[in-house]
Amino acid sequence: MDHKLQKTECPPGDYLIFRQGHTWYVTVLSDGTIFIKLDQKAEQVKLILCSCAFKRYTQMYNSLTECPQCNLKFKCPDKWCSDCEIKNFKSNFGNWTSRNWKLDKVIRRSQSNAKGPLNYLEWIPFTEFIDVKFIAEGGFGCVESAIWNLGPRWTYEPSSRKWERSGPYNVALKTVNDSHQYLQEFLNEVQAHYICTSEDNHIPHCFGITQNPKSKDYIMVLEYAHYGSLRY
Repeated sequence: MDHKLQKTECPPGDYLIFRQGHTWYVTVLSDGTIFIKLDQKAEQVKLILCSCAFKRYTQMYNSLTECPQCNLKFKCPDKWCSDCEIKNFKSNFGNWTSRNWKLDKVIRRSQSNAKGPLNYLEWIPFTEFIDVKFIAEGGFGCVESAIWNLGPRWTYEPSSRKWERSGPYNVALKTVNDSHQYLQEFLNEVQAHYICTSEDNHIPHCFGITQNPKSKDYIMVLEYAHYGSLRY
């Protein structure tokens, strides 16, 4: 997925950046316009300072040591303040619903115990997905690839002092057949997967849940596994 961003002061050229566990291929044109191509799930989690813009970003990022909401020191290098983020989640509970109280309860419980970025589930309306393509049939349903338009809350932005979404993001949609009829079994699978990803970062992360508007089946929204399966 390619993204065209605003102009920058970086010198023209091609850059390879590892950030937040992903690889970013950046091309800066002579007029200052930059294009970014995202190759998800890089094996290295590090930042290569390859331009003045990214150096300035890193300086801002590293200089921010306290949460701007509560003024307490961040407890982790990701700039995640559990107390404030959980308060933000709870204040937003009334602004979304899956229209199923059991599912809402599971999602809200995960958000009320979020210990870090991506360590929680979201309810994601199906309308946020485009370019849905069939991949394979599994033992319990099917797997499709899709582009999540908004993407996950992926990066702490020091200029706005809040977590920003990644933008268009490649995901896998794992549909569980008849899950709208056997909701508890589906929720058991979601919670088991959620626990496993908290203990093993090699398992594709589950960003949240959506629902097929036609079949009414529920769908797990997973990190796209470029180098493996979804372990049916």
